[in-house]
Amino acid sequence: MLGDEPSRMNPKTCSGLRSGHSGPWVLPYREGTRTGTRRRHPPQNRIGDAVSQEIWKEFEQNAITHSAAHHLMAVDRLMREHGYARVSDVARLLDITRGSVSISLKPLKAEGLVDQDENKFIRLSPRGQRVVDILLARRKLLIRFFSAVLRVGEEQAEVDGCKIEHLVSAATSTRLAAFLRYLEGEAGLMAKIEAGLDALGECEGAVDDCPLCEDTCLAQLVASGIGKARTDEVSGEA
Repeated sequence: MLGDEPSRMNPKTCSGLRSGHSGPWVLPYREGTRTGTRRRHPPQNRIGDAVSQEIWKEFEQNAITHSAAHHLMAVDRLMREHGYARVSDVARLLDITRGSVSISLKPLKAEGLVDQDENKFIRLSPRGQRVVDILLARRKLLIRFFSAVLRVGEEQAEVDGCKIEHLVSAATSTRLAAFLRYLEGEAGLMAKIEAGLDALGECEGAVDDCPLCEDTCLAQLVASGIGKARTDEVSGEA
């Protein structure tokens, strides 16, 4: 048993897995040129038409799943706080069964991300630790962007960051870091963005006058949420 019982991770918010940000990013970023010309996007009848089969295949073949990320981070936390980790400790922290942990650890061992000694103690391999560090860095960037730029609530920002930290590419993460560096380094720019978002108010669905949308009001569509879409489908609503 662990000397100090670790609090169980909240599967909704990923609480307990290092989150938050360490401060502003201040490295310079070159601002691109802008024009007043409205950019038109390729017309499409359905949003899904723009998603190629290759992208879906890449999603399915993602190296780190959401479950794998949680298990790696759980081992990381236990090692940092107590110096060791066992299957029972990981199960207690994630609030799942030991059998589930054992099953989830098998592919992580096969991939060389986790090591287990003869005494059944688990630790991250150097490669596994690198993966955890990358995931945590991505989460910090995402939470910072969602909360500071998009003004999403702190809890929701953490939930969304946790959901996609293992899916975001290195290229996108690098550009996001550069974007945040630029915003944080320009005095008054963050306040200007916040004021601009507040001034926009609710979208009225005027697609013809929108610089973003084509045939469909994207703001109103995404605001309904997937859960709402499922409810409407069951009830027969449009």
